[in-house]
Amino acid sequence: MGVPTWSVGVIINIIGSVSINFGTNLMKFAHSEKDRQLKEMELSKHDGHVAGGDQGTRPQVRHLTLREGKEREREIDG
Repeated sequence: MGVPTWSVGVIINIIGSVSINFGTNLMKFAHSEKDRQLKEMELSKHDGHVAGGDQGTRPQVRHLTLREGKEREREIDG
């Protein structure tokens, strides 16, 4: 007779549930790591800060703007 068809459905359901749970946990871990790294970067920026001292150079910010149908890149020194 073979394997009952309902048991195949149960196995597929279990595999799917485990896969979804693993993917969700992996995404949560990746977001947590990214947040941790960003916090470390923010803290390292503030280390060595002297009141009235050099604040360091700010990064350039680039914006793409549309003007009269043409793309134009604009740089802003921060």
